[in-house]
Amino acid sequence: ANVVRMVLPGYVPAHWAQTYIDAFAEQGLTLVDGDGDDAVGARYVLAFRPVPGVLGAMPHLRALFSFGAGVDAFFKDADLPDVPLIKSVTPTHAMRMTEYVVGHILAQHREFLRYAKAQADAAWKPKQHRPASSKTVGILGFGRLGQHAGASLKQIGFNVIGWRASDTPVDGYEVFSGQAGLSAFLGRCDFLVCLLPLTPETTGIMNSDMFAQLPDHAVLIHVGRGPQLVEADLIAALDEGALAHAVVDVFEQEPLPSENPLWQHPKITLTPHIASAPDAQEQAVQISDAIKVIEAGGTPDHIVDRMRGY
Repeated sequence: ANVVRMVLPGYVPAHWAQTYIDAFAEQGLTLVDGDGDDAVGARYVLAFRPVPGVLGAMPHLRALFSFGAGVDAFFKDADLPDVPLIKSVTPTHAMRMTEYVVGHILAQHREFLRYAKAQADAAWKPKQHRPASSKTVGILGFGRLGQHAGASLKQIGFNVIGWRASDTPVDGYEVFSGQAGLSAFLGRCDFLVCLLPLTPETTGIMNSDMFAQLPDHAVLIHVGRGPQLVEADLIAALDEGALAHAVVDVFEQEPLPSENPLWQHPKITLTPHIASAPDAQEQAVQISDAIKVIEAGGTPDHIVDRMRGY
């Protein structure tokens, strides 16, 4: 059986790694978690934020697999091996992200946090709520994941608009594009969802300038990549009332240090990078199928374009 080496950050719990080892065994693959002889000779690696230099020390690599759809951590390695880098795209990946985005938008729209506080205070405080059709959700990064979430939001009744770097239209949606369309897009957003890939152009894109172009009551749902958000600017925007609330799942530094002020901010809902965590069984199938294609001399799906970075 082909050996796949798993390269994980130290904070990943052992039981989580074991789930993957078991899933790969069912697919006829041997998954090793460590630095034994099998690891050195591995032709395939499944990694999440590999330390620069680790992958270059494995001379027999034929492909690299990322635990997630985001692969920016790989490009921090100046000596990244020149083999296909394949991102995670599993059958329930888009639905998991949609669940997260829709759930948090509904929680904000229906003010569930307000009612939770009222319950804690034993206070009966009913309030009239406007329908979803009165609100516009803007999705920054209107690709596969963005359109999947957009379809569910639209079905609920929200107005959905998208922004993407290219001017490719999307049937059934008003889509803005390029730098020229960004201001007009932002001005319409009651909810702003970031699903952008991380590139030099999107690094730091969510900053005070962007927040100033949103309506004062806007809510941010950040499920893109950590370095896209200027955390100090987010806190300032929330404190000044330029934003009403923020839901943040990805961070510049992960795990987020306990002293980071995002943890305690009353207008921030924070989750530990779980918006669309992959399923071990599904990922084992994707990787097993890709390895079969590679071993047969073919080209697998979902190879990252290194020029674009995603």
